[in-house]
Amino acid sequence: MYREEFIQLAGGAYGSNEDYEDWSGRDKYDNFWAFFLDRDFGWVGSVYANVPIENLYRHGHSIEHVIPKSVLETQLKNRGQSRSVIKGARTNPFNLLAAGARLNSTRSSFEFDTEGDQPVRPGRIPINPNAVGTTGLDVEREWVIPSRSRGDVARCVLYMILVYELDGLYEEDLAVLRRWAWVDEPSAWELAYNEWVSGRLGIRNPLITGDIERLKGMLQDDSLFNAALLPAPPMLERADTPRSGGLENGYALLIGGVEDTWRDMVGAPHMMLRVGTGLHSWRVAINVRSKHNQSVDPDPNFPGNDLLVHVDENWQHPLADQLGDKFPQPGLHFLSHSGESGALDYIRGNLFAPQDMEIIPSDVPGADNDLFERLEDILKRARARSALVYLFGEPFADGRGLHQVHMNQGSVIDDYKETDGVWQDGGLLIHFQDVDRWTAVFMAFQSQCWHTDDQTGAANEDNRCSRFSEGEDDQAAPVPGVSEGALVRIVSAMVNPRGSEVGAESVTLINLGEDTVDLEGWVLMDRQKRTEPLTGQLAANEARTFVLTGNDARLGNKGGLISLLDKQGLKVHGVSYTRQQGRKEGVPVVFLN
Repeated sequence: MYREEFIQLAGGAYGSNEDYEDWSGRDKYDNFWAFFLDRDFGWVGSVYANVPIENLYRHGHSIEHVIPKSVLETQLKNRGQSRSVIKGARTNPFNLLAAGARLNSTRSSFEFDTEGDQPVRPGRIPINPNAVGTTGLDVEREWVIPSRSRGDVARCVLYMILVYELDGLYEEDLAVLRRWAWVDEPSAWELAYNEWVSGRLGIRNPLITGDIERLKGMLQDDSLFNAALLPAPPMLERADTPRSGGLENGYALLIGGVEDTWRDMVGAPHMMLRVGTGLHSWRVAINVRSKHNQSVDPDPNFPGNDLLVHVDENWQHPLADQLGDKFPQPGLHFLSHSGESGALDYIRGNLFAPQDMEIIPSDVPGADNDLFERLEDILKRARARSALVYLFGEPFADGRGLHQVHMNQGSVIDDYKETDGVWQDGGLLIHFQDVDRWTAVFMAFQSQCWHTDDQTGAANEDNRCSRFSEGEDDQAAPVPGVSEGALVRIVSAMVNPRGSEVGAESVTLINLGEDTVDLEGWVLMDRQKRTEPLTGQLAANEARTFVLTGNDARLGNKGGLISLLDKQGLKVHGVSYTRQQGRKEGVPVVFLN
């Protein structure tokens, strides 16, 4: 059987929304809700718990969309479907199941668990003791449902996928859904509901049938379901240069819109979000605290669990100019480990001034004072304004989402050293297109080093590592990026001089320290890693302009990076400038950090 035959058996794709919009409340009751509330069918159970519907009715009964309305609308909208079809899908009665009102609001738009995991939060379900142990959220915030309801859910989802051609929706779960529909055969209430809907609206779900052999024949028919499968995104090679270690499942950029956010407090706390990309919905886990347990695994190099964070509400960087051109479509994009691919590297990419990072606790009493709240505020605004989010990190093993959205190099804790690498740092960038402004969030663990090997990303053991220093009260305070000449700063650059640029580009340095710094062996490095040697000394509080010869480092007019390295090759300071800044002829670019 092919999809077209299935749709014909179903009576077509329900799209009577013009009628639905004109129906009175009584009409809607008669054609949708009456079946669930009719005492003749009082033995119908809630899809999420073994609770009879007559009990649910007394405690706040409602009807739940199995595939959330917002997901359906996004999927069909991206397929170019008409508004009547979109609204028809949202009101299709075969996408509805009985539930409890408060449970509905708790479930929100979370996916169903298809791994058979155990619920870990049954206490959040305020129905009755029968629900405990049968349903709830698993560690991935997916809904674990009772075995008695799995066939009901499977037949709903499979019907909607086939009738509305929702290519890619639940594609990873199709095998599980087909199995659920096989082992949990249609119940008496499903059969009755199918006939009830058919009599009123002229549509039916062909998978709800008393002919079990026919049902199993459809479920075994690969030709019926292959059309609902999309190929998995290609897994690119993890490395384009010889490296040791690296993120196990590769490195990627996920682009889309924020659909939902929630806190995951199981194990190491994470800020969770769901990102929609049209045909897919991806799960993202953002660390808000280190999971390292000093009491179980003591490590003298571990300074604390709270993260180093930098939030820039008006982030300007040449990468922001390039992302839209490099990645015009939303989705998951695998990146090579190089600056040209669009990858992030906190040390080599001059994304921000590391000394501007601050330690932010994950979750403390009070308002606007922890990392959960900072992220929730930013993501809430992104969702409300339909901003595009750009998330960098490692894909999950199943390819359905992303994690490691933080610095991924310079680890000094043994458990994490094998994942070190260059040009593979995680981060969150948000483009508010309505005002063409970028917000950036960069995070690192306090136990990560800010001088790393250029090939492996491993912590550089030949220097002081520059992770933290002693504060006034002997508490560890973050001072990332410290080297011998840490107080020498790049303050401005003549990127686009008038006339010939050869021999006219320049960079101005200032020594903010109390001692003279010998610049012998120091270099300025451009985006292409071309270096311009420096000579002489820089006295305390002295500023000096160094003219580039044009034979070595060069400053492009379309955005660029400038890094200052000491005689050991360690980064002292780094800045970036955008395409817009580079266009201004004869005007120096001034750097404030």
